Amino acid sequence: MKNYLLFLCLITLFSCKKEPITEIYPEFIGTWVHYETLEKFKYLTIKSDSKGDIFYSNGWKVYGGTQTRKWLIKKDNLHFGWTSTGSEKFAITTYPTIAIDSFIVGFDTINAGQKYLELDGDIYADGF
Repeated sequence: MKNYLLFLCLITLFSCKKEPITEIYPEFIGTWVHYETLEKFKYLTIKSDSKGDIFYSNGWKVYGGTQTRKWLIKKDNLHFGWTSTGSEKFAITTYPTIAIDSFIVGFDTINAGQKYLELDGDIYADGF
């Protein structure tokens, strides 16, 4: 019985493993920006060591970025830190790709040749 419980614990532990994003997908390295309005935005920084920040603007103040953490991936979800909360976990809808043509989605403009990704259905352009 003890061996069975140990086996279940090990299976659970290893199945929940998150990996540093840049070790698997180096194309995530960059500064990713999403505009909700002309003044309200969110940007994510991901460095080559998978560490980075999240910054938010509510239109009059930029906040966040005070606690650098590792960006991790597990099952098409991008996590900000090992214990990410709801606003720090993003479903990867589109992995980083280069735009063939320019397009506009809401307040986000992606130029031809620019790298972008989609998280939780929102477009993030590389570069800030």
